[in-house]
Amino acid sequence: MPIQLNSPDWKVRSARASRGGAPAAAAALPGLPPEFLTDESRVAEEVILEPPPATRGRGTGAAGLDLGYELEPGQAAILAIRHRSNALTFHLPV
Repeated sequence: MPIQLNSPDWKVRSARASRGGAPAAAAALPGLPPEFLTDESRVAEEVILEPPPATRGRGTGAAGLDLGYELEPGQAAILAIRHRSNALTFHLPV
């Protein structure tokens, strides 16, 4: 089940390189380090989320990000976000 993006103007694209090649910035993004996963956990999907372009006269900060992912009964999820600084943050579902 793909990520469901509920935020207007945000774009989602695959983090995997396409046959035609990926931009250098996308190709340089490392995945989640395996030592962050337990034996029972797995990475369900990796994507690149792009905020809406800045608009003159409005603040430079992007609007909030709202996304969803459908889980099977008994499953749990944690969202890991890699920022441009390469820092990882982890978020519980709300």
